[in-house]
Amino acid sequence: MYECKLRLKGRKGLPTRICVSQRGNVLVSTGHDLALRIWNSATGKLIHSSKYLDDGFRQAGSVMDVSRDGQYVATGVPDQSTKVFSTNNGERLVRWNKKRANQLCFSPDGSCLAAAVGKNVECFRAGDWVPLSTLSGHTSKVHLLGYCPDGRTLVSAAGKYVKLWDVSTNKLRTTLEGHSKQLGSMAIAPDSSLLATGGEDNQVILWDLPKGKPIATYSDHSSYVFDLAVSPDGDTIASADYDGELRLWRRSSLETFATMAGEPWIEKLAFSPDGKHLAFSSGEEGVRLVETKKGKVVASLPESVDLAWSPKGDWLASGDKSDIVLWNTSVKSRKAK
Repeated sequence: MYECKLRLKGRKGLPTRICVSQRGNVLVSTGHDLALRIWNSATGKLIHSSKYLDDGFRQAGSVMDVSRDGQYVATGVPDQSTKVFSTNNGERLVRWNKKRANQLCFSPDGSCLAAAVGKNVECFRAGDWVPLSTLSGHTSKVHLLGYCPDGRTLVSAAGKYVKLWDVSTNKLRTTLEGHSKQLGSMAIAPDSSLLATGGEDNQVILWDLPKGKPIATYSDHSSYVFDLAVSPDGDTIASADYDGELRLWRRSSLETFATMAGEPWIEKLAFSPDGKHLAFSSGEEGVRLVETKKGKVVASLPESVDLAWSPKGDWLASGDKSDIVLWNTSVKSRKAK
């Protein structure tokens, strides 16, 4: 086990979403108690707690993102309203009853909030929340959305197609076609050079993002690939499928070097910022930390639906019953084996 750095109390139900700002100063969670809670992640001080959320936050379909500087948190539930709150005092800044977001993400510079609303992506200016643009062209509901870390490209997926949008012009760069069935996951490399997509065709396709071209296809899964993560150096891919199989494989060779099978349900995959560890949550069996290089489990933590690394990778946030615990990943307790 890893030592507990801080235990954030105050929830009255299981945490279902955990987000940490890129500066690492703010941690936000939602959960079964329908409350939005905001903490100072350095001190553990609860900044704000309020029951502003819709009943849909009891569902796994709820979405949330925190701006890079930690000033704002956006929340949404499919088929319900989308809201933005201030992390300074928890004030609700805006509510869009007719903007029912399937996905939300802030741009890397924090200047824009993108929301997947129906078949479109709508972009709003952070601060005054004025609509900036509507990106249209998908023929089905947009269910995956994310900015490239360099801020130049916005990636959206609907059905079996992926679209790349030029952020500076709000124009469509290209449409990526390669999957034969609906997409369920995507991950973008930290250097914005690579996009990995997985779906119901049991395939993972690697794409050259600048060129908008396919690089390779990984076909070792036997069921729907619903979660993906790319290591910080871009060389290791983690992919999880519907049968509960987690695979670690090389981008360069497509060689699988580690397989963890039989997990009940993998909720979340996330590499540490230095890439040395992969954390994944697996239902009742809890959170596990894997040493990336060897593909071996080195620690187990309590059951949690969601998890999030600090920007420096010195702690990992995950649930423990109704609490959120920040685990010091640089120090193991004496009980560790």
